[in-house]
Amino acid sequence: MSENTKIGAGISTGDSTRCTIVLDSNDDVATVTTYYKEHLNSGDWTIVSSDSANGVIDFQLKSKPQTVGTVTLLGRGQHSEIDIQLDS
Repeated sequence: MSENTKIGAGISTGDSTRCTIVLDSNDDVATVTTYYKEHLNSGDWTIVSSDSANGVIDFQLKSKPQTVGTVTLLGRGQHSEIDIQLDS
């Protein structure tokens, strides 16, 4: 797992903060994709677009539309890498 946060100018979307995190899962990419699609399309979150062929899910906070993010899912055999970028 790795994490990086940037605050201030130079962020193309969102208000002023970008958080990037990379996670690893022992689940296959199909299982991880289903999880993120279900959870990012519930509560105050909504999926803006989803490209299953390339493993990309774009999402947004309903109550604060300038808060946006992207989940990129990469299959590694029976494991998955999850790259999440959130701009707020």
